[in-house]
Amino acid sequence: MLHGLDARSRFMALSLVGITAAVASWMGYKSIAPGRSAAAGIGEFPVHVAGAVARPGVIYANADMIVEEALRQAGGETENADLSQVNLAARMEPNSQLYVPSKGEVYDPSRLGVYAAHAAPTHIKDSDSEPQAGALIDINHATLQQLDSLPGVGPVTAQRIIDYRNNVGPFKRVEDLLGVKGIGPKKLEKIRPLVMIR
Repeated sequence: MLHGLDARSRFMALSLVGITAAVASWMGYKSIAPGRSAAAGIGEFPVHVAGAVARPGVIYANADMIVEEALRQAGGETENADLSQVNLAARMEPNSQLYVPSKGEVYDPSRLGVYAAHAAPTHIKDSDSEPQAGALIDINHATLQQLDSLPGVGPVTAQRIIDYRNNVGPFKRVEDLLGVKGIGPKKLEKIRPLVMIR
């Protein structure tokens, strides 16, 4: 078919065939890999949304996104979802799981982690009191309310701790709290016996 064409025409025809094949291949790839279009952008991180939601799976969130928005990305909650167990205003945490329990479901409340509606019981703000066994606050996963319960840490500093771990990354040691504005060596020594890193 191409034998009767001159060199220039033959080159044009072959180029057209190549471009058509490349476009067809790309379209085929897009159809078998739709999730690629939802790949994370700058400042975004994956979160696994599971439980009583319309479309369980991985979504991409950012540090400003809250649970309510994440649920919308997952198609919303199902009719039997128990949203009273989830803090809809909690900020999303990198590489975490947002689990939405069903009404009447028997589950381990710790599975909700930072997205729990009710903060775990915390100790009183007395620097001289010893923390209760098992009541140490994990600064990498604590809610704003839990951090606010620490001596000398109010809601503003608690939010700064959360912002630090969202923007800089998880704390590797308790001393890293010194990188948070408002926490100095004296305050750190009051906080140290009450916190942990997991």
